[in-house]
Amino acid sequence: MRADERIQATLHAEVQKNRITMMTIAHRINTILTSDKVIVMDQGRVAEFGDTTQLANDKGSMFSTFLA
Repeated sequence: MRADERIQATLHAEVQKNRITMMTIAHRINTILTSDKVIVMDQGRVAEFGDTTQLANDKGSMFSTFLA
């Protein structure tokens, strides 16, 4: 877990410093919580797309169910 946190912190710092776009495919929700946008896939199709914070706070979104 600590190694994952260090990796994520390093990647986040590089994205901010160099103003680059990074696409992350994740199975752990904590990996993407600091991302600007999120795409939620369901059976190979886009189920949701939007601002990570907004989807997390929208109790009707599929993304918010991953946080429980």
